[in-house]
Amino acid sequence: MGSISAANAEFCFDVFKEVKIHHANDNIFYCPLSMIAALAMVYLGARNDTEYQMEKVLHFDKIAGLGSIQTKCGKSVNIHLLFKEILSDITAPEANYSLHIANRLYAEKTSQVLPIYLKCVKKLYRSGLETVNFKTASNQTRQRINSWVKNQTNGQIRDFLEPSSVNPQTVLLLVNAIYFKGKWKTAFKEEHTKEVPFNVTEQESRPVQMMYQNNTFKVARVAKDKIRILELPYASGELSLLVLLPDDISGLAQLESKISFEKLAEWTSSNVMEKKRVRVYLPRMKIEEKYNLTSVLTSLGMTDLFSPRANLSGISSAEGLRISEAIHEAYMEVNEEGTEEAGQYCCTMGSIGPVSTEVCCDIFRELRSQSVQENVCYSPLLIISTLSMVYIGAKDNTKAQIEKAIHFDKIPGFGESAETQCGTSVSIHASLKDIFTQITKPSDNYSISIARRLYAEEKYPILPEYIQCVKELYKGGLESISFQTAAEKSRELINSWVESQTNGTIKNILRPSSISSQTDMVLVSAIYFKGLWEKAFKEEDTQTIPFRITEQESKPVQMMSQIGTFKVAEIPSEKCRILELPYASGRLSLWVLLPDDISGLEQLETAITSENLKEWTSSRKMEERKIKVYLPRMKIEEKYNLTSVLKSLGITDLFSSSANLSGISSAESLKVSGAFHEAFVEIYEAGSKAAGSSEAGVDDTSISEEIRADHPFLFLIKHNPSDSILFFGRCFFP
Repeated sequence: MGSISAANAEFCFDVFKEVKIHHANDNIFYCPLSMIAALAMVYLGARNDTEYQMEKVLHFDKIAGLGSIQTKCGKSVNIHLLFKEILSDITAPEANYSLHIANRLYAEKTSQVLPIYLKCVKKLYRSGLETVNFKTASNQTRQRINSWVKNQTNGQIRDFLEPSSVNPQTVLLLVNAIYFKGKWKTAFKEEHTKEVPFNVTEQESRPVQMMYQNNTFKVARVAKDKIRILELPYASGELSLLVLLPDDISGLAQLESKISFEKLAEWTSSNVMEKKRVRVYLPRMKIEEKYNLTSVLTSLGMTDLFSPRANLSGISSAEGLRISEAIHEAYMEVNEEGTEEAGQYCCTMGSIGPVSTEVCCDIFRELRSQSVQENVCYSPLLIISTLSMVYIGAKDNTKAQIEKAIHFDKIPGFGESAETQCGTSVSIHASLKDIFTQITKPSDNYSISIARRLYAEEKYPILPEYIQCVKELYKGGLESISFQTAAEKSRELINSWVESQTNGTIKNILRPSSISSQTDMVLVSAIYFKGLWEKAFKEEDTQTIPFRITEQESKPVQMMSQIGTFKVAEIPSEKCRILELPYASGRLSLWVLLPDDISGLEQLETAITSENLKEWTSSRKMEERKIKVYLPRMKIEEKYNLTSVLKSLGITDLFSSSANLSGISSAESLKVSGAFHEAFVEIYEAGSKAAGSSEAGVDDTSISEEIRADHPFLFLIKHNPSDSILFFGRCFFP
């Protein structure tokens, strides 16, 4: 990768020299690596002078071994493989930063794109070219591209293309966008952030939110150039922010005139940078800039690419194909958040994701044996959260069993946190609180209602410190009630509370036999969800078709359908395919795990493990494809007494006289009598924007693949920022 880094740095400063001419007193922000990777997709199909000019401008001609290997994908396949490796590495799911890249070429559908180019660009850049209808639907195509960029960047980069960016004469458009937000290795404390003046010039200042911390970092003082350099590492260890700060308020022009690849290498070398304890002041900021790179790249020597002289005969057999526009947008957020805050937290939201997957698979293993040939639907995340409320007050063996069953013991740094009034694991509860706060934030894009509470027999005195902790972390999570003298009335009260919390969608969570006068404590958790798709299904495309339950039996269902570009994976070993359908918020997605065969569900279910789920849904497996999707309109609502399931997972003491809940009550005999859970998911056509039988500007004849969920399948709904499984289920019959 080292050869690419040198080319990247050279190109970075070449671009900077051009951009700063046109943006003298503006913010400047761009991603050279992302730009080169996007241009490399074009370089793959460039020939003769066009190829030579690109090589020179991108500094590929300085890379050892360029053109030494001739393949079907051209002579420079080694460069493309290096980019593939770097991009896979930095965009791999990571709890400590969010990095989203949208790189794609859009070609007018009449351009006669070569099948070999499509194959190579798909293999090396994960489907890097799409044909669209610029000629007769340029505005619809622009909106479609904007929607794709927004989706790829998790809703962060919107309105990427301005109305003037494309027109009926557009033949090939290069789209390149990147969003980044990271967690520091050492956080800035929010309470230390203050409003202070930022000195724009000697005469002008503006108020900013200035973060502060006193810590040990790598720094350099370059006296002759009147600058100081600071390295702030991100938590992943793979990325760092370098700040190059002039000594004087007016010193930026001098620094900019000297900056070069060689200078930066010299200033940041290990014999110049040294670790020192320093006071760091850094503004909290969001910096987002957009550039049309056409003039920049032309000035650097890439002249043919944007003119009728362009030779892109490796992309298309049609003469006259050239790049009409090359648009780049980069967006970065810098804030206080970090992974280490004076040792206070052992974990973050991202730590909960792997835990939810483990618990999800453990519970499914138990439920599938109890619910043969039935629908299954539950919320692993809500079950973990409800058990965590008990875990706060559990001690000794009872605590250890819960810890093990819900895999808290596998969280890095678990148990190393300082003792607090709410136990040693306050960070886990804080992370769960963060996730549920995010999920339940009012949204026009989905409706989600959660009811989660412990009900204890009123004869048991509840410790005030437990009530305070559970109230702070779980919004008043325990209520005393009279099971002993009014069991039926208590059941009705609980059912009524759950119904009101879920806006009337979940009724009668507790059946008459659920509680009695001997009940000590019950755990109650219920969740309802209905979301708008990022791309709607058209109601007029929904048809009644048979859902094939077995080879012999089928029943009619309302089957929705649409053509769109979605992420898909094929898992040949388990004879199944996986489809991701994003909800409009960008925070949630539905994943469908569909066996190839009608009778293939048994094989798929047997193979479900946390490792397999992680592997199957990884960015390495999922790739964007244009497909036709068939999905049944459905309501799945399932109710469980999880007592036997949790006992099978090893939580035995909690439900017996061996229970030690001395952190909840001083009474020795308190135990949990039942754990009741209900989950309700609605899936229907509505979305935030219409798509339907064909996407605007897309050539329908190119759709050859379909995913038809017309036989039993598995599904899950994931909270993307934390990678946590909110719902998991089996659709045996919608």
